[in-house]
Amino acid sequence: MTKHVKKYLFAIVLFIAMISVTIVTDRVTWSAASAEKNVYRASTDYSTIQGDNHWYYQEWDGSTYTNLKWDNSKKLWQGKNKHPTIAANVHHPDKVDIVRKWVAPKPGIVHISGQVAKSNPTCGDGVKAIIRKNNNLVWSSTIGFDDTVGVSANYTTNVSTGEALYFIVNQQQENSCDGTFWDPTITYDDKKLLKYTASEGFSSIQGQNNWYYEEQDKDKFYPMTWIKKENLWRGSTEFSMITADWQHPEARDSIRTWAGRLQVLCK
Repeated sequence: MTKHVKKYLFAIVLFIAMISVTIVTDRVTWSAASAEKNVYRASTDYSTIQGDNHWYYQEWDGSTYTNLKWDNSKKLWQGKNKHPTIAANVHHPDKVDIVRKWVAPKPGIVHISGQVAKSNPTCGDGVKAIIRKNNNLVWSSTIGFDDTVGVSANYTTNVSTGEALYFIVNQQQENSCDGTFWDPTITYDDKKLLKYTASEGFSSIQGQNNWYYEEQDKDKFYPMTWIKKENLWRGSTEFSMITADWQHPEARDSIRTWAGRLQVLCK
């Protein structure tokens, strides 16, 4: 074997060895590409680069999602104004909602988990935590200003490659002390079967858990109104209503609608 060939082979081996290790700079940790993983956790995957580990850091003004900018001095993502920020597991909204977006790298069934709680319980009027799948609301809850225990955000759904899940924190009426802990984890679980039960998915929000509460008059559908003190949905008349496991029509039909995507397998 000639010296020229030996040098050439050595260069190839050295190059492969170099790209197999993790390279660390003052801003970014980068690893050689590997097969897509099955668990994505916001704090673990936190990065200085938009789209890294399939996470994006944004704000929402009610019509447009805008990417935040990385502030290297604070080590967090910063919005156009002072308060909209995202750190590894803390969010702070302002007049705009603060948004952590995840884009599915592959199709499958995913389970969302994670606790949402206030990080600053000293003032304010609390926050609203929301999960959207693309444009559809799938989960939401209000967190009191002093609630450091919070609520568990659990939801299972199927995703196609490129579909987005949005984890949103809304200030409600004002932004005082609105720092919020939220470290969502998304886990692929293709062995899990999706099941939608009306009583288990019953909610005070239209569209949550893919369920809608309506009444029908001929060929037109009308959304019902949530009655908090009675814990039910009511239509245009007193006895047109839907509860968790019961419904009653009147002049109009009482309709519980499920909207989602099904895969039918035939043999």
